[in-house]
Amino acid sequence: MTIKEKKEKLAAFIDSADVLQAKASKDGTILGADERLELETYLSEAETLSQDIAEQERQHEIFAKVELMKKDVNKKAEQKVKQTRSIANITADFDFKNDPKCGYANSKDFMFDVYSAGKTGQKSDNLKYLSAAGSDEMSGISDPYGGFLIPQGFSDEILSRQAGLDPTAAPGFLRNVAMDRPMLSISARVDNVHTTSVSGGTVVARRIETSAMSASRVQYEQIDLKANSIYGLAYATNEQIADSPKAVSSILSDSFNEEFRVTALNERLWGTGTGEREGIMNSPALISITRAAAGNDIDFADIINMRSRCWGYSNAIWLANPDVLVSLANLASADNAHIWLPSARVDAPNTLLGAPLFFTDYCETSGTSGDIILFNGREYLEASYQPIQNASSIHVRFVENESCFRWTARNDGRGWWRAAFTPPKSSTTRSPFVTLADA
Repeated sequence: MTIKEKKEKLAAFIDSADVLQAKASKDGTILGADERLELETYLSEAETLSQDIAEQERQHEIFAKVELMKKDVNKKAEQKVKQTRSIANITADFDFKNDPKCGYANSKDFMFDVYSAGKTGQKSDNLKYLSAAGSDEMSGISDPYGGFLIPQGFSDEILSRQAGLDPTAAPGFLRNVAMDRPMLSISARVDNVHTTSVSGGTVVARRIETSAMSASRVQYEQIDLKANSIYGLAYATNEQIADSPKAVSSILSDSFNEEFRVTALNERLWGTGTGEREGIMNSPALISITRAAAGNDIDFADIINMRSRCWGYSNAIWLANPDVLVSLANLASADNAHIWLPSARVDAPNTLLGAPLFFTDYCETSGTSGDIILFNGREYLEASYQPIQNASSIHVRFVENESCFRWTARNDGRGWWRAAFTPPKSSTTRSPFVTLADA
């Protein structure tokens, strides 16, 4: 009979004895001779079962201790065998020549192995081999005599080519518009021609007494802004996420934020205005000046002509492709005065005719329209409805054991000028957006 069965039978005896005891206790009832004999039998059987159960449990405890002793003896024997293995036996388990990480999958595993060795005093086979490589005879300062045996490090740094700064994103350069709904219309006066009115149509006039007055009115147009969606999407396996020395999500975040930044600069210059920002090179107010000289070089007269056609020059910056640097550096006036002044300070930009000059790869190459641009950002509307937001999900490719990472934003941008400005005393137009035509 098992211990469980004996305990169940013991419980039954006790229950039966309780019934008889309760009967005797009720109203002072005296049990009969048969009932007393039955109660004594229950108690005798219960006492015998209790002794058997105690002896059997004691026996199980002894068996369990014996098993633990056997496991402990076997474990010490295995450790002794491992400790007697030679370095040659250990190195045979790993292909260190073709595995510069010395059998470790990543830096996390290596550091955990070192931590465990320091805590338990037991070195893994990998660390035993590496310990031998660090002896005086196998110095790590010379590759043939030990240096090749030192595992390569794992750097968290990711090397990359930076896309450069976005000078148009400087605080206060653009006219920022906060959108509180996906579509926003802004009213603007149609006052681009100042030959008769400077206020979009209203005029004032002298009159003689009793003569009738003529009415005038202001003309308006609407500048429409729409929150267009832009996104970035990437997948990574959960193994990559777990094993990467640097967090995959952090790497992707840095990469996509850089992409959003350069996309904004590119669109402000070249955007079509359909589903994206309207770039100043596609603005109806853009002024494109014919180059003074043939070829790809930029002439002194080109810079002067661009400056003379710029509206709001005090708020403007020059943008140029690095290809035109040589031409700009050699620019000089008739009295050989250089008009491009390279900055002597790291935190200050170069200047051209007093305005900041920035070089960017998102201007066109030399000789092409857009190789140098004069840009007054106060006349460009930069609208934001939803700033960059990121989210991740394990469900999109759950069965592939991949995680999905997503970045989204909703914005728009455009110059609000629909035509170049005609001043009251000249037919030469001006604009906040000026460039040179193709060579």
